[in-house]
Amino acid sequence: MDIDERNKLLEVLKVLTGSVMSYDEIILSYNSLTPPKRTYVYSRVNEVLRHDNTPFDKAQPLIVVSINVIAAEENIDPAVVLLIYTNKKNRKAR
Repeated sequence: MDIDERNKLLEVLKVLTGSVMSYDEIILSYNSLTPPKRTYVYSRVNEVLRHDNTPFDKAQPLIVVSINVIAAEENIDPAVVLLIYTNKKNRKAR
């Protein structure tokens, strides 16, 4: 992924979550997490998203709240939480 694509993804994550972190801070925070921590956060977000069958436009506010709750409980930025979820490598291998 080139830098422009990365920045576009990070901007979308920031807009969706209300994050105020810079792109570099988001990446640094993501990289500082251990793989088991990423897997754990991924599974928590997956549980929230998997059980919600409502259309995205109606579910989006509740999804944002859920992601922010997970971020607060795990002491990480909500954009980092969503970045963890977008990277399927964080999914626990079964």
